[in-house]
Order: sequence, then C-alpha cells, then structure tokens
Amino acid sequence: MKFIKLTINTLLFAAMAISLSVLVSCKKDTEPEQAEKTQDEIEAAWPETISVPEAGEFVLVKRDTFMMGSDEGDFNNAKPAHQVSFSKSFYICTTECTQKQWVDIMGSNPSDTTFEPEGIGDNIPVNNITVTQINEFIEALEAATGRDFDLPSEAQWEWAAMGGVKSQGYTYAGSNNIDDVAAIYNYDDTVPSIVGQLLPNELGIYDMSGNVAEYCRDKYADYSSSAQVDPAPSAGSYYNLRGGSFGNELEFLRVKHRNQGNVADFARGFRLILLAPLDSELTQ
Repeated sequence: MKFIKLTINTLLFAAMAISLSVLVSCKKDTEPEQAEKTQDEIEAAWPETISVPEAGEFVLVKRDTFMMGSDEGDFNNAKPAHQVSFSKSFYICTTECTQKQWVDIMGSNPSDTTFEPEGIGDNIPVNNITVTQINEFIEALEAATGRDFDLPSEAQWEWAAMGGVKSQGYTYAGSNNIDDVAAIYNYDDTVPSIVGQLLPNELGIYDMSGNVAEYCRDKYADYSSSAQVDPAPSAGSYYNLRGGSFGNELEFLRVKHRNQGNVADFARGFRLILLAPLDSELTQ
C-alpha cells in the first residue's frame, strides 16, 4: 500500500509540475513582445557633450540629411552636390588633437620642429603624422580609456563643419568672415596656432577652417550624384583632407573644399570622433 501511495503522490506531483509549466508557457505566449527602440528613441538619452580627459571635449552631431558638396562657383572637385544621410548621430571633438594629448598617449612628439619654438607646444595641434600613425594613436587611446574613437568620414567632417542641424550656411566653419574663425590672419601665420582661440562654429567646434588641415578616415574619390546613407569608403589612393591650413589660400578653408594627401606634413593634423556614449553617461 505504501508503494501504491508513493506512486500516486509522485504522479500527482508530476502532473502539478506539468500544469505549472503549461501555465508559465501560456503566460509567456500571451505577453506582448517589447518593440525594439528606434534610433531616435536610443539617441534621446544621449548627452549633448561628453568630456574625455585624455582626448578632449566632444559635442553631439545629430544625424540628419544634408546636401554634401556644391555645384556653385569653382568647387570643381566638390561637384555634384548630392544628398547624404546618417543612420546614427556621432560625437566630434571640439578641437584638433593637441601635441600634449598625443605625447600623453604615445610618449613622444612627432610634430615638425622646423619652426620651433612657435610651432611646438602642449595646446598646438599635433602634426607631421600619417594616417597609419593616427590609427596607432587611436588604438592606444582606446586601450587607455575603454572608449571607441575614429577619424571622421569626409561626410561626417563636412556635416559637423557646416554646423549640423544648427547650420547657418556659412562659407567657412562658423562665419562668412575668415578672421572670425581661422588662424590665417592675412597669411602672416606660418605655424600652427593654439587650438580654440577664435570663434567656434554653430555646434561649438573650433578650427574646422584653418590651423591644420584634418585627415578623414576615407579616401578621395569623385562624388556621385546618387543619394547615399553613411557613404562607404572609396578605394582611392589618397586620404581626404579637409578644412585647409594656416598656409593655404582662402578657398582651401571653405567648408565645401576638398583636398587629399598621404604624407606627413607640418600643416596636417586631425580631430577625433567618439562613436557612442558609455552606459553610465546615459543615466546622468
């Protein structure tokens, strides 16, 4: 009898377990699936600025659609104007990478000393570097900070230089008057200048016209007239250079002007983009 009673109890326990499992399964089946957040919903929590002690202050450049390039005047290599859209917003450093920032990560200063002491200083843009060296710096910076950095694409650079969603359509990055925003006073400057000394553009970004020309991560190619989303890197031979430098004529400093190059030069540097905020920054 004990054996029969034990068997019955075991069967009852098993039946209860199965019923409970079925109930839980039914509940899961009836629970509505949570819809994935849209990119707008994700970015709604992103802060306007992010400060990274080792790399500088980064400002949010909100995604949108804009006309890249220009069909006007003598912008021959910036033709045709074409529609570009971004699938994600991004952060860009408000200043060009400085010699101090480079030395703190890499241990030595590669900047050209031909014009020392004027061209050498903690807050002067690092220069005389190649894209290969910049990528080595980025890798070391990421290891030191746990963040994700990159050079801007040419499209990201132009959108940020224009002032993004706050753009006023200026010729130069932040003004129609070159003396407001660019360290190229009547061509008297023959060396890079301290970053952030003149007026910023609409987003609070400095020196996107003048100081040092800035490398982009993609390579130079003729524009297509087709609308694009997150333009893919071209298979060109030379990296895009944007913004012009202290030694260029005024046409090189316009936000639509394009240039290209590979070799290290004392008039060439870069600024970084930050790909996304950390989770901790979304709760501030």
